[in-house]
Amino acid sequence: MAASGLLVRHNGKLAFIAAGWVKFVRYDVVVTPFPGMQLGMALMGGRVVPVIALGQESKALIVCDVDGETVAFAGLEPLKSGFFDGDEQSPLEDNEPVPALPIRDYIEQARFRRPVTRAALEEDSWKS
Repeated sequence: MAASGLLVRHNGKLAFIAAGWVKFVRYDVVVTPFPGMQLGMALMGGRVVPVIALGQESKALIVCDVDGETVAFAGLEPLKSGFFDGDEQSPLEDNEPVPALPIRDYIEQARFRRPVTRAALEEDSWKS
């Protein structure tokens, strides 16, 4: 069985996003933080898209379709896309299993994340 999708680096480790989630990858998009929250927004294709920061600064935004909603993820480094041995929950890269990125879990965490201080916002890397 083969898994199709996007291999990314997340906080120094490999992770996988199934092709069914990924709409596209965009580079050098301006992300504006929401005051008091660790979320942002970006204008893409005439639409405002929520952005969830998952790690350190990255120039790429991985834009996904999650249950009909467009959501972008920052802090992931896209490495390669294509077909991988294994299945979508644990594809293989160099004969090693790669965990699937828990997209829905990250969205739920973002929805219920408590507001943070201004200082914490300034520490985040929301550079264009």
